[in-house]
Amino acid sequence: MILIETINRLLTSPAANPALWGCSASFALCILLVLTGRWHGVWTMDSVVGIQKFHSTLTPRVGGIPIVLGLVVAWGRAPVEIKNMITPILLAGMPAFLFGLAEDITKRVGVMPRLLATMVSGLLAWWITDYSHPRRPNHLKPSRLHRRRATSH
Repeated sequence: MILIETINRLLTSPAANPALWGCSASFALCILLVLTGRWHGVWTMDSVVGIQKFHSTLTPRVGGIPIVLGLVVAWGRAPVEIKNMITPILLAGMPAFLFGLAEDITKRVGVMPRLLATMVSGLLAWWITDYSHPRRPNHLKPSRLHRRRATSH
């Protein structure tokens, strides 16, 4: 009974419709990416030879594009309160996404710039949202996210 109630709450949530649109858009774009590989494959396909290569055929490296576009579709269909929650995270993730995309297309962006871009994304998420994880969590209670408080002097 609890499972049915939980599923019902999920399906009637204000985020359900945008999430369904976003997932559908992302799925359709992933299929389109695979089907159109012969046109963009020169720039976007990964070879099967090399370290950590386990695919048996050429594979698109730019799967992040449909995911981000799906998030944008979901964002566009979301109510204002959900948009306000998602916008900072989407903006903060852009450095990591863009450096990863540059690596996927050019295959010339090194590990260090991508790692730094990921760190910048984390710092942006912290700075924009004003949330952080406690430095020394209390091991007797579950750790909680903390919001910095403005101090008045």
